[in-house]
Amino acid sequence: METIKFGLERNYDHYFDLDILSNNQNTVFVDIGAYTGDTILSYLKNYNHQYKRIYAYEMTNDTFYKLKNNLKKYENIICKNIAISDKKEILYFSDNNNDASANFITDKGENKIEATTIDADINEKIDIIKMDIEGYEQKALIGCKKHIKEEHPNLLISVYHNHEDLWKIPKMIEDMYHDYDYYLRCYGNNIFPTEVVLFAINKKVYQIDKPYLTQNGRG
Repeated sequence: METIKFGLERNYDHYFDLDILSNNQNTVFVDIGAYTGDTILSYLKNYNHQYKRIYAYEMTNDTFYKLKNNLKKYENIICKNIAISDKKEILYFSDNNNDASANFITDKGENKIEATTIDADINEKIDIIKMDIEGYEQKALIGCKKHIKEEHPNLLISVYHNHEDLWKIPKMIEDMYHDYDYYLRCYGNNIFPTEVVLFAINKKVYQIDKPYLTQNGRG
């Protein structure tokens, strides 16, 4: 328990390590598994509302309603009630009775949802992609392959849902584009190693200016 405790990230908010992740007013941010908009609201706070456009994908209907409501006052945020996969298809998911954020895709389920790929759905340059979709990250990553190969966006990907994600997802990314630096951050609790995020940071944009930081390092 003590070992996990000392490994937790407490300096920065979930996904937004300001020491390694930069942005500016032209940033296009994609949130796959946007839930109620909590990550996007944190993004806006940490980067002083600097962005060009934000895409928010959420597959659960009730949660999607909350997402749109929580973000309705912000401009240029596009909310989509669809799933992200490695191809256009119809998927199914089961409801988690305890928390809708843990809904996961299955071969058969009570709910049917349209799925697409990021490559098919977004035609502009992407700067940051965040994924937290309960073990479906590998498939979603394949659906971002064109953007990763051509534009090299920074990637913030949950890698704790499946045991193999911790090694397989970095390998998948490396096969798409070789010039990333990799970091792991754990934002979970003292008992279980949850909320482990892989940062794949494009080496060529790592040193850009960070005008959102104050002198003490935080916005």
